[in-house]
Amino acid sequence: MLLAARGTDNSLHERDNMQWVSLLLLAGLCSLSRAQYEEDTHWWFHYLRNQQSTYYDPYDPYPYEPYEPYPYGGEEGPAYAYGSPPPPEPRDCPQECDCPPNFPTAMYCDNRNLKYLPFVPSRMKYVYFQNNQISSIQEGVFDNATGLLWIALHGNQIISDKVPDGLPSALEQLYLEHNNVYSVPDSYFRGSPKLLYVRLSHNSLTNNGLASNTFNSSSLLELDLSYNQLQKIPPVNTNLENLYLQGNRINEFSISSFCTVVDVMNFSKLQVLRLDGNEIKRSAMPPDAPLCLRLASLIEI
Repeated sequence: MLLAARGTDNSLHERDNMQWVSLLLLAGLCSLSRAQYEEDTHWWFHYLRNQQSTYYDPYDPYPYEPYEPYPYGGEEGPAYAYGSPPPPEPRDCPQECDCPPNFPTAMYCDNRNLKYLPFVPSRMKYVYFQNNQISSIQEGVFDNATGLLWIALHGNQIISDKVPDGLPSALEQLYLEHNNVYSVPDSYFRGSPKLLYVRLSHNSLTNNGLASNTFNSSSLLELDLSYNQLQKIPPVNTNLENLYLQGNRINEFSISSFCTVVDVMNFSKLQVLRLDGNEIKRSAMPPDAPLCLRLASLIEI
């Protein structure tokens, strides 16, 4: 009897030990699951933040501003790593501007009350002259910088007769919004066969100031002529994908502005067309518009 009792006690003790081991294992699994959940939560917040930063609004003609990362932040001084001295500043940078050594192809001359354009060094690809008091672009200012890709001149006082003929041949993006431009020469963009984006909103453009082929450039993908004084849709190339004309005085929908010939084989690649805020009515759209603009995903009238 005594042996049987001892055997029963040992069995109960072993069962209790097994229960404690099971509880400890369960607690460990719960902690691991919780840690994994918290890690996944942080990943999810990071993902949402990235999604928000890359969000594109099709109604916004400026999904991004021309910007080259600037190595200076706040009052902390140059952002060189681990206390090492900054690279020496090149001597060809105009004294009116900043040319960060960490970004040797960018020149920042914005928000400095400049009334003229300093000459651009040959190594530059991105120049920022926005939000100054510049009223004219002198001849030869871009002659040395043949590799220029971006020119930001928005928010100045530039008028049409103070714009020189021709642009850098490598230019891809031109920002001239919020100026006083009322006309553009016929051949103004022909010297830039790689030009993709032109923004001329908030100027004083009229149809009398535009030749018939001013914007008929096969390289252009996006053209912003919103908030001007246009009464007709200017002719554009069939390769154009985004055209912003809102806030003008346009009163007719001319399909010949997009397609000189309308048939099964000839059509425009336009995807976004904004005509809201004009004098045109939706009923003014010609019957052959769906054939010409068959790739359009947004037409706002």
